[in-house]
Amino acid sequence: MKNYRLRLRGIFSLAGLLATAPLTQATEIIGSDDFDTSVEGTDYLTREINNPQNIQNFTFNIVNRDTLRNRVMIDTTSVASVYHALDPEDTSGFLDSTKTDHFFGIYRATGSLVYTFDISDYTNLNLAMDWITSNPFTPRIITVTASIDGGAEQDLFTTGARNFASTETFESGKILDRIKLFTTAVNGVAGIALSDSFQTYTPTISGNGSLLTLTIAQNNKVGTYGGYGLDKLVLSGDPATRGPLQLKIAQTGSDLNFEWNSITGVQYDLVSSSDLSTSPETWDIYDDGASDFESIQASGTGTNTLTGVIKQGPVRFFALLAKSQ
Repeated sequence: MKNYRLRLRGIFSLAGLLATAPLTQATEIIGSDDFDTSVEGTDYLTREINNPQNIQNFTFNIVNRDTLRNRVMIDTTSVASVYHALDPEDTSGFLDSTKTDHFFGIYRATGSLVYTFDISDYTNLNLAMDWITSNPFTPRIITVTASIDGGAEQDLFTTGARNFASTETFESGKILDRIKLFTTAVNGVAGIALSDSFQTYTPTISGNGSLLTLTIAQNNKVGTYGGYGLDKLVLSGDPATRGPLQLKIAQTGSDLNFEWNSITGVQYDLVSSSDLSTSPETWDIYDDGASDFESIQASGTGTNTLTGVIKQGPVRFFALLAKSQ
């Protein structure tokens, strides 16, 4: 099951006259990796680390503060780590004691982190990534590229450096002056400079197809200080072929009939309220006294129907919530 809940909503009134309106579709999370709980085959199709390392002078791997062997990536001005002693005079390292979960660490080593994602039926693809660095004295090149179905690579994100005065703040409160600033380019356009705090970068990916290959690489190991950290990678997109979701309601005698265009792999909750004082997400599953209408499976034909639903009360408002299986 994908780790998201998709909400598709519209409000429909039955109060003498029947009113219908289209439901809007939300951008969906296609895949993600938080380097802690993400699972291959569920959150992404595959993940491959080429040239994984976690030793004193080279890092290219999933690590956390207690497993990281590389001294220069850890801020020890206030708190020691498993492998590194307290050092109030520490002058490099972005990983302070508040960051205890896993992330992808990069220091000096050349290597690539390669993902594949199933992007069938999606368009308007977007990637979100959190990046951090420390002590940027000399250029190190990080590239993030994407390819759809083996096609040409798209440049999503790159790093560089330029002479520019900046500062770096350590966990102890110590502030050091720096002479260079790490620059970024997002889709070829200058982005926010990297810093010693995680920041989110959101490149877009052009085109659509079946298989997206995402490659994150460090291509230059010369003159690196401080290293990089990558966390919370999320790929999202808009459903491409599902069309706008429409809910139709008809009344036959005292009974109601519902029809909507459904999506394979999605379940539906029919929720209802007698007023509009609260959000549809808080409404109760509709229960007509004979059945409740929760976790309705997609029919597989592209259309779902409910017939003979008993109307409860003189005024009802209905909404449809959809969720992944």
